[in-house]
Amino acid sequence: MAIVNDILPSSVPKLDVSGGNWVIFLLRFQTIVKGKSLWEHFDGSMPCLVLSSSAQSSTPLASSPTQISRIILTVSITLATLSSSTLVASSPTGTAADIAAWEQDENIAYAFLIQYILDSTLIVILSCATMKLMWDTIIHDYTYKSVFSQAHLCRGFITAQCSDKSNVYTFLNDLCVKKAELLAVGIHINDDNYRSTII
Repeated sequence: MAIVNDILPSSVPKLDVSGGNWVIFLLRFQTIVKGKSLWEHFDGSMPCLVLSSSAQSSTPLASSPTQISRIILTVSITLATLSSSTLVASSPTGTAADIAAWEQDENIAYAFLIQYILDSTLIVILSCATMKLMWDTIIHDYTYKSVFSQAHLCRGFITAQCSDKSNVYTFLNDLCVKKAELLAVGIHINDDNYRSTII
């Protein structure tokens, strides 16, 4: 189970709906989530667990309506799982406690993500069953959007100017960051254009 706190770093920007800050968002968000031991829920390397056969066989006999309800629920989940041989073959097994811990981490991962995305993006991913599917949807949508924002980013870089009242050091530093962002999405600013922007 991941150990997390409620303090989220302000260094991670909210994902812009245009996809203009997708690259820097992805780098910072991934770093933070990995630091909180939750990235496995995003990349799918920690899939949903299936109740192991040993855990099922060790379930005590029911002695109360509550226990009966729990057993019925467990059997229902197991039957639903067995209906898909592919899922059974690919899903790791665990105890009821393992599954509960996985679900808690999945919910924490979801809670972190929705703090960094806009409502319009949240609505799009609501139909996804797992954090992995949600993240795949976001990657697909924002990689596509970022393609259209590349031209805008490139134009903004070439036409950038340092105003008379601006700090030159800050301008040059921001220019360097923008150049790296463009390179990360496949746009190379050659030395001539870089010097032209600086001058």
